Amino acid sequence: MFRDADLGVRPCDIDAHALHAMILERCRRPLGHEMKNAVQSMYAGIEVLAKSLAAGPAARVSPEQCVMLLRQQLDGLQTTLGRILDDVAPERTATQTFDAAAVLRDLARFLSTDAAVAGVKLRLALPSQALVTARPHVARSVLLGFFLSSIDALRGGGELAIAVREEAGRTRVEFALQRDAGAWPAAQDASSLDARYLRTTADSLLALEQGECTCEMLTESTARLSVTLPSG
Repeated sequence: MFRDADLGVRPCDIDAHALHAMILERCRRPLGHEMKNAVQSMYAGIEVLAKSLAAGPAARVSPEQCVMLLRQQLDGLQTTLGRILDDVAPERTATQTFDAAAVLRDLARFLSTDAAVAGVKLRLALPSQALVTARPHVARSVLLGFFLSSIDALRGGGELAIAVREEAGRTRVEFALQRDAGAWPAAQDASSLDARYLRTTADSLLALEQGECTCEMLTESTARLSVTLPSG
């Protein structure tokens, strides 16, 4: 029987993999939307090129312009696929300093359609830069998990406000939830993230980053989640 030590696996690594797998399953729809948009842009470019070639000299857009557009769309597709690869199989990196505000803006863009479908309004109050020190793949998974959990909790209507605060060498990311329809539902959709498991796992992972997470129920229709990490 193999032991974790024989395989070079630590319990915290198992937690990180389990959390990532749970988040990835929940991200199926936004990842699919991202891929669909990238492919549709390519189809649109090819269609414009075909019409330009068929019209000949009378074409409103020259073939050269179409090729330039297709190259731009190919660059966009490559960027999208690279981003999806980072989400599906993130590179395991050592502790380093990175911009948490940039990560949050990217996650908000990635989940904007998912939030709209759920009836959730996103409001960001982020500084131009918020440097933190942690393992980027762990911090991103935790922030993505809290983002998704918040959207799931507000499904049916509400607002999710995200802010970053600096306090005594620590950076705190706050997720403020406000439901439109009053009290929280007794049960969530089967596809929702398990919020209790998320917080428990995130707390153990963040402890290794010298960070922490908290959850506060402020009123029957408002709540606040926070992730705190050492400032960079």
